[in-house]
Amino acid sequence: MLHKRLQTVLMGGALVMAAVAGGTAVAGAAPLTYTDSPLAQSSTAVRGIGCAGEVWGNARTWHNWPQRRGEVTFTVLGSLKFLGIQAPWCAVTPRVYWRNLTTGASGSQSVNLTAPAEIPDFFGMPTPKRGEFGTNTGSGRVEVRIDTDMPHSQSVTTIMVD
Repeated sequence: MLHKRLQTVLMGGALVMAAVAGGTAVAGAAPLTYTDSPLAQSSTAVRGIGCAGEVWGNARTWHNWPQRRGEVTFTVLGSLKFLGIQAPWCAVTPRVYWRNLTTGASGSQSVNLTAPAEIPDFFGMPTPKRGEFGTNTGSGRVEVRIDTDMPHSQSVTTIMVD
């Protein structure tokens, strides 16, 4: 009896999956996709006694999604350390500057990487501090620079935005 019920459930699920796949193929819709582009790392001084660290990021651009054309989601990460060990009292404020080399449009936004208690990852190590924001850069080649409010090394990356 259980075997028959399981067979019915699995067969029903397979039919639903086939119908969804067939409907997508018939409609000719392309899958919604995105590209993640890593942003160059910058070494930086950090607020807090004995603190220093690195700041880097990611730019996510969207494809096959007309409502998100020209949009980029920036994620900024920071590993803020005291004598090489992540420290909850260290903080820095990175600013992401972007300039569309195709259209001339530009903008910037800051994120605060401050020191709430850090959440350990699976191995018990603190995870990097994180800030995220979305903006519309427009389509084209976009130059992205990460600066901080403290002395830092240069971080410049060029990405393509649909």
